[in-house]
Amino acid sequence: MLNKLNGGEVMLLHDRGTTLGADAHAPEQMLEALEALLQEAERRGLESVRVDTLMNGSAINESSAVVFRQEVEPRLKLKLWKRAVVAMWLGWEKLFHWVYHLRAASPKDPMLHFRSRVYHGARVEMEHGYVMQNGDPIIELHFDNQKLFELGVTSRSTMHLAIRMIRTMEQQLPDLAQVVAADPKLRSAKALYGVSMINRGPEKFGFAVHELAPGPFSLASKLYLRLLLSVIHPAGQKRLKQRADQLVPKMIVMPVEELLKRYGQQHHTIASGLAEQAEEESFVIENEVLTEQN
Repeated sequence: MLNKLNGGEVMLLHDRGTTLGADAHAPEQMLEALEALLQEAERRGLESVRVDTLMNGSAINESSAVVFRQEVEPRLKLKLWKRAVVAMWLGWEKLFHWVYHLRAASPKDPMLHFRSRVYHGARVEMEHGYVMQNGDPIIELHFDNQKLFELGVTSRSTMHLAIRMIRTMEQQLPDLAQVVAADPKLRSAKALYGVSMINRGPEKFGFAVHELAPGPFSLASKLYLRLLLSVIHPAGQKRLKQRADQLVPKMIVMPVEELLKRYGQQHHTIASGLAEQAEEESFVIENEVLTEQN
């Protein structure tokens, strides 16, 4: 744990000694280890914060604001060749967005982009009997590379980057569901479809993960996404060397009906809540006006 003690890390400690195979002395040992860890963290000038504070990047208090910004929101210094790659890569993305008319799910925070297209590929079976096959209309998903790059170079660790990515997707998918529900063409699509190397965890959001069929597209995707990972990931090149066999681009898919079922209701609930709040505020204001008039 001391070897992993850096700004932005999230550490999980277990303190139960009564489960099968557990050490009966686990609680006291955990507390001893935690005390030693916190003392060393203080000696190094680090401060423990809540996970939501780590995700949001907001200052804890005035006295620790400077330390917090240094530890939680650094910016990695990129080598010259990386800066050149990033410049070309972001330029290509702007051209791609313009040519294929990509739209943002959340225009105020454009992380998730999409376009309507026809699927060309092998038959894909999804949960609940849904099927995507050659010729079906789909919604193709793309991450915003500028936002990915900013998240990557300002994250203290792999865990910090993962938390921020999860938080972003939790905010973007309900917005996408609202856009899809309001557009008949998008509403008629069979599925959401994307190709990503970030494919450990999409099941949490309702996606199914499938292998890409071997061929030129799979090979090109692998080369492109490896280059992408080496630039945006806090430990990109090291991760590529350590887990090269696991870092393979895969297809992630979700039926459009599942998107609307999971995330469409969130907007309906929020909208209803805001409407009720507006009615209550209007009622209060109206009463206050009437009182003053009386």
